[in-house]
Amino acid sequence: MKCFPLIPKWDGEVEIHVLDDTITQEDLEEHLVQAGQFIGLGSFRPENRGIYGRFRLVSLKEKR
Repeated sequence: MKCFPLIPKWDGEVEIHVLDDTITQEDLEEHLVQAGQFIGLGSFRPENRGIYGRFRLVSLKEKR
């Protein structure tokens, strides 16, 4: 039996490098929103039939 910690609230920043010019900021934002709702992060995320790991996109900034 495994015991994983539960972190009730967390935040962080992620830097994403987009190498394909056909991917717009709007497309990336939509994919991140959907991934946060349906795929999630971690081993017990919704994609793996878990109930944790969902995230919400707060902001998306373009850096050149």
